[in-house]
Amino acid sequence: MPYILAYFLHPGYQGNGLKNMWTKISEYVQKLWENMGYNIDDQKILITQMLNFKAKQGTYSIAFVKNWVTPCTWWISCEDQPPFLRDLTLKVYFSSK
Repeated sequence: MPYILAYFLHPGYQGNGLKNMWTKISEYVQKLWENMGYNIDDQKILITQMLNFKAKQGTYSIAFVKNWVTPCTWWISCEDQPPFLRDLTLKVYFSSK
């Protein structure tokens, strides 16, 4: 599931091509977030941010230009508050390297 999550969180794909995976991804992220010490209210905020990312709304509507920006740079530029999704994504990316 970590690789599917990393694919989902890549700004160039934003989950495109993942069929019927939203429930599994969101359940996995909620458990991961809980294990990191966040409470249920924080989990709700994180899932809301993931839905906004999936829908390319708000700060997540910024175009990803593959030859000019890395995924990490793109995520650092996201200004959602609190920065739960950005922080989670950067942890996922840096732990996979």
